[in-house]
Amino acid sequence: MRPIIVHTTDPELYLILRYVLQQAEHTVEIASSIDGIVSKAKTMAGKGAAILALPACTLMAAANRLQVDRTHLDLVAFPFAEERLAYNANELFDFVINRPFEPQELLDFLRSDRIERGGSRGSDIIRFADVQIDVAARRVKRGNSQIELTPLHFRLLQHLAKNTERVVSRDDLIDACWPAGANVEPRTVDIHIGRIRHKLCSCGSDLIRTIRGEGYVLK
Repeated sequence: MRPIIVHTTDPELYLILRYVLQQAEHTVEIASSIDGIVSKAKTMAGKGAAILALPACTLMAAANRLQVDRTHLDLVAFPFAEERLAYNANELFDFVINRPFEPQELLDFLRSDRIERGGSRGSDIIRFADVQIDVAARRVKRGNSQIELTPLHFRLLQHLAKNTERVVSRDDLIDACWPAGANVEPRTVDIHIGRIRHKLCSCGSDLIRTIRGEGYVLK
């Protein structure tokens, strides 16, 4: 199973999470700070996860601090009480725990193979044109330049790259890249594809073609 780091200001919640996770045979550690998460993540042998169980007002700032150092770490948000995260939470987190808390949903996420979600198993590197996607390391390069993408944008680009032979519809992108049941408008997909396009175009020509009324395809 997977190594899990929990960062929370609520000791009782940590004990509950530890029990649930250990029953599913995950290894669980607590980190008292963001720096502690980074330090522990560097010693992980495989793909781990960090659960941030914090007030919503501090979750986004914590996630932003972790983006650079989370190469082999899935990031899970667990906002306190009935608090709502900012609209762009899915850009920073790989999974958001909703209230009421359903432990099985978290366990299903942790059990899933993140590489398999993005497409076929067996290849950690996806290439198209002069772009290289390192799935395991969650890194994107174009030529010699590193392209910094949020988790959501990485999943969107990865899904497009796994389907280069066909037009990918907005609904397909929503199903593949957003949490199940998320209320996502087609226009939201367009906005995020536009941001990915902008990042890629900073290092070369436009590789994402818009097919009016249908979706997107990589050239």
